[in-house]
Amino acid sequence: HKYWGLLPGTTGDRESMEYITKEFESLGLTVEHFPYTLPEYFRPTDWSGSYTTADGQTVNLTTVYPAAPTTGTPPEGVTGEAVWAGIGAAPDYIGRDVKDKVVVIYSVFVPGGRSHSASNRARLFNAETRAVELGAAAIVTIMGVPGNGQFQSMGGKREVPHFSLSQDEGFALRDRLATGEKVVMTLKLEAP
Repeated sequence: HKYWGLLPGTTGDRESMEYITKEFESLGLTVEHFPYTLPEYFRPTDWSGSYTTADGQTVNLTTVYPAAPTTGTPPEGVTGEAVWAGIGAAPDYIGRDVKDKVVVIYSVFVPGGRSHSASNRARLFNAETRAVELGAAAIVTIMGVPGNGQFQSMGGKREVPHFSLSQDEGFALRDRLATGEKVVMTLKLEAP
């Protein structure tokens, strides 16, 4: 399952339970099963992200990952010019038109590990809310951890599609934007 396969209700969850049941029974333990109805929970089924450079090259983003929760996109996705917004504090938006564009924000984890600087939960910059208020079509948060890992950005309800991106892929994008190159991003998300 593309969205972290061991979550309750997924095929990965069922396969794990079957394996654990067999192992317990092989030890002579009795396994009891109780029915449980899962509450509605954000669980996207598919997503992708890419950008097109000024010379027409398409770069597929392998570490793009949907934030939880967030809204889905139309089947064709959301396409817009990428705009770098730094850490997303109020001064970072001065002179930047982000209406109908993909806002790219750099964020670092804050103490406790359950939040990051761009999220509303951290109460540092409220960068995500600010991007929505200024009319962003989508948000991409570059997670400030060296490497090419995937991260799930957590936060409140989002009115626009929101994704995280690894630092390696994010900095490659940032470096293109730093030259003044026009970069057009396309993000797709199938979500309930």
